[in-house]
Amino acid sequence: MAPLLPESCGFRRQQVLNRIAAGDLAGARALATRIDDGYAWRAYRDIGFALADRGDVKGFFADWKRYAAGQDRAGMALLKEHLIAGVARHQDWNAAVTVAANKRIGPSFVCHAFTGFVDAADVDGLWEVLTGAAQGLLPELDELALLAATIRQATPNNPERNHPLLDTVVDRLIAIDPTADKAVMRGRDSELFALWPAIGEQTTLDRVRKAVRTPGYKRELTTLPREMSPSR
Repeated sequence: MAPLLPESCGFRRQQVLNRIAAGDLAGARALATRIDDGYAWRAYRDIGFALADRGDVKGFFADWKRYAAGQDRAGMALLKEHLIAGVARHQDWNAAVTVAANKRIGPSFVCHAFTGFVDAADVDGLWEVLTGAAQGLLPELDELALLAATIRQATPNNPERNHPLLDTVVDRLIAIDPTADKAVMRGRDSELFALWPAIGEQTTLDRVRKAVRTPGYKRELTTLPREMSPSR
């Protein structure tokens, strides 16, 4: 039945996905070449995700033109993020930083070289890298966003006390000038608000609430996580 289906049918892309799931990327590419509706790039991006997951930089860039980078830019950004994270996972963050320096990726994706620390809740490891070999590599807000995410990952539900590095991160976030740029202010406030589940001490909560400029966040930052009633 398959040969009678139009080339534009999603069946073709599903065949590609099936080959990828079976670990047959050569077969997936052969099937992707049969998609002739102007959307073959979607199937090639599926292949690209598999290559990124393997940290296969050479294979990933070999198919670059087929990804149609100008199409669905949000989706393309996710593909780039996946590549940097995949390289970091299979090699190390240094290798991922090198790949991000490629003009086809770009420096805005460097932060994804460190997501392995977040996934592992390795606050100490991330802190050591960011204050050592990678010091100054990331913009302040990006660095703090990574540290904040890792602290949240490492903090149990309804903490009784703060993680030892939480107040340092809060101090640095508060120190970012919220009047310099609206986007920076929104990012700063968002990171401060997102730290709420990791806050175990009232003094920290009070400082965060006082610092944020976003009214909605300020209204919400009134109670420590462990003091929330089940009904809320």
